[in-house]
Amino acid sequence: MKKAISVCITCVTALAMSGPPAMALDLEGLVDAGFGLFRAATVSDEEINALCAASIQKSDKENSVVEKNSAYTARLAKLTKDLKIDRGLRINIKTYHAPGVVNAFAFPDGSVRLYSGLFDVMNDSEVLYILGHEIGHVALGHTKSATRAIYTTSALRKAAAASGNNMAAAISRHNLTDIVEKLTHSQYSQANEFEADMYAVKVVRENNIDPRYCVTALRKLEALYGNQGSVFASHPTPGARAEALEKELGIKVGDAAQQGVISLR
Repeated sequence: MKKAISVCITCVTALAMSGPPAMALDLEGLVDAGFGLFRAATVSDEEINALCAASIQKSDKENSVVEKNSAYTARLAKLTKDLKIDRGLRINIKTYHAPGVVNAFAFPDGSVRLYSGLFDVMNDSEVLYILGHEIGHVALGHTKSATRAIYTTSALRKAAAASGNNMAAAISRHNLTDIVEKLTHSQYSQANEFEADMYAVKVVRENNIDPRYCVTALRKLEALYGNQGSVFASHPTPGARAEALEKELGIKVGDAAQQGVISLR
């Protein structure tokens, strides 16, 4: 089921084991030798939520504020007014002021961050595709899996275990810079990317936007950055993704553009 949501819009610019020590050392050795999946499975949702809250707060503080009366604020407000997404999703959207940076990321708590460079090169329908793609990573569990994997191997995880799994205490003593950097540049599999792309198609359709804008957004990224590696560290090969969507949708952007259906400004 779907609902129209009022999203929060603010524009800004960017296991502790009991027992003798030997047992703990042996377990650590097993984990380092290849039992990371077991360790990741022990990470609770509470830990993930606390990490997300602290990390997004740090990220927001380290980026500059865009004026509330800016064009970016107005465009984002227009895009998200009565936005229809899956019921139960809580999305918090902010825009980082970063001229020339065409990027976006999401955290599993529903925090989505867009960079102002997106708005400079894409029209509103294309930005909605990017937003839908990031929401897709949240809704499909991709961001939670990535965060769990990053946290599992972090120094913060060890610090939390050392403090009796006191996450708040560990966070207060930890810089978080490395974790925030990894979270904002999470690497997703090609399967995850296609799933998020198809989720974005669903979002734009449900909000009465032509899904061909999903393809034009990717083609713009391809034109800007090629296919050797996208500006989106977490979103590789935009050309291949565009072709996959064209096949799925049964369209060609070139044909649509020639017909005047879609502008590739």
